[in-house]
Amino acid sequence: RSSGGSAYNHQATSRAGSGNVTNDQLFMTATASRTKVYEQEAILLTYKLYTQVQIQDLDGKLPNLDGFQVQQMPQSSNLQMELESYNGKNYNTVVWCQYVLFPQKAGELVIPSVAYDAVILQQIPIRSFDDLFNGGGYVEIKKRISTPKLTIHVSPLPAKPVNFSGAVGEFTISSSCSPQEVMANDATT
Repeated sequence: RSSGGSAYNHQATSRAGSGNVTNDQLFMTATASRTKVYEQEAILLTYKLYTQVQIQDLDGKLPNLDGFQVQQMPQSSNLQMELESYNGKNYNTVVWCQYVLFPQKAGELVIPSVAYDAVILQQIPIRSFDDLFNGGGYVEIKKRISTPKLTIHVSPLPAKPVNFSGAVGEFTISSSCSPQEVMANDATT
């Protein structure tokens, strides 16, 4: 996986089929923790894989994100699938990668769609002795999946008031000295 670490190899239950993997069986989401922020306010961007098929490999790369400073979140090289219900269907899911984004300018900033190339292992019927030894009843299927694009609405930082001194709020200062009368070279608190 070029977007966030080592290649992903997971042995899951395969689905017998004709070789067609639908967008309903394999897809990836992109979510932002917030879509309305101020400049420099952190946003967590998460790419999550949903699958009902056996994934052998998944490769993709985060595009150039103009207007953002990007920091990739560290992630385990051993990703573990979890079972999750999504739109009434069960999927094996994994958080594929996460990034912390810091918008550098105001306006509508777009996080473009990301394309991932998946290699899927799909079980095929074994019809002969040769089928058993030439792939063991599995065939590799290649499929390109894409994440949705996201729009982040970035507001400018509030303007600095004319009399701004660098501090915000109301402050009080008090002092005391104990003892109040001391001799030369004596300490006081």
